[in-house]
Amino acid sequence: MPLERYKEKEEFVCIYNGGAYAARIQSVHEKPDSEGFYIVHYQGWAKRFDEKIRFEEQEDRMFPGTLTDYHAKFGVPNDPKSKKAPKRKSTVARYASSDDESAPSAKTAKKSTKRKRFPYPTVSTNFELPPALATMLVDDYTAIRKGFVSKIPAEYSIDRIITDYIKTLPAKNADLENIDDVVIEYDSTDIRITNLAMICTARGVADYFNAVCGVQLLYHQERHQHLELVRMKALEMNLPAHAATNTVVDRGFRHSQEYGIIHLVRLLSKLPELLAHTDWEHRILSRIMTGIRDLVGFLDKNRSHYHKGAEMYESSAKAKVELCEKEEKSEKLAKKSRKSAKNEQSAVEIRF
Repeated sequence: MPLERYKEKEEFVCIYNGGAYAARIQSVHEKPDSEGFYIVHYQGWAKRFDEKIRFEEQEDRMFPGTLTDYHAKFGVPNDPKSKKAPKRKSTVARYASSDDESAPSAKTAKKSTKRKRFPYPTVSTNFELPPALATMLVDDYTAIRKGFVSKIPAEYSIDRIITDYIKTLPAKNADLENIDDVVIEYDSTDIRITNLAMICTARGVADYFNAVCGVQLLYHQERHQHLELVRMKALEMNLPAHAATNTVVDRGFRHSQEYGIIHLVRLLSKLPELLAHTDWEHRILSRIMTGIRDLVGFLDKNRSHYHKGAEMYESSAKAKVELCEKEEKSEKLAKKSRKSAKNEQSAVEIRF
């Protein structure tokens, strides 16, 4: 007896790489000869991670109800400690609840083993930075120890560098405009790395940088500079100077608009270790690692354009003074803007 089809916008639990995730049907595509499929959106994930799931996969991967229902039905403990969001691109950080240790019951597992499994090689997340980029990091650390910090905003921001890199990848303008709507589809026996996949990876690196910059990539000597930068951006947005970094980020602030190649290379040097602790399947990792290696090659080839050596640095004391001056200027502009808005409101009240 054929399974009842899910309806558009219906919420359910989807199994991905051994974990259960809250998901929703974005669209249903009926086709003859059992070739129909769903477009599935994982709750809280970026839209570009929507997945195409064929009707024939429904029984093994799609379960009605909520995560709580799924845990209760299959005897999986609903342990909050294990329900950590899977860390993916950029994005960094607001994903739906999942149970990394959960798995379908023995009954479900038995069904899934009926499918033919293709052996895949283990994907290595290790790579070495080219000597010139590694030397750049050593010189950067030396400068930091001597009381210098990178100038911000950088002459060439990470967003600018990523944009320049993407321009080297042949892709149609229409594809670039709709890249957030791309649904990644994998062939069961082949791993195809497309230009769009490379672009998604590059953008994911920038998104990931924005998520971890303030907590993982800065030296102690750079903390004050970062704090003053966030305060200045908060004032420019008419927010209190003491607004939390997350609040400023939610209003549109991107670290990747301020920091440059040095901090991008810092992130890339840490990625192998970070990716090694993920449980993504080999096809995801293969696509990401191919894109990262290509991006690293681009940076190495164009390093002299984006990296100007000592002139990219200034003393931390000077940076502090300049940022305080900018903050004071932003605060004056914010006060002027609030005063102007108040005067306009008073004028309206008088007219009435």
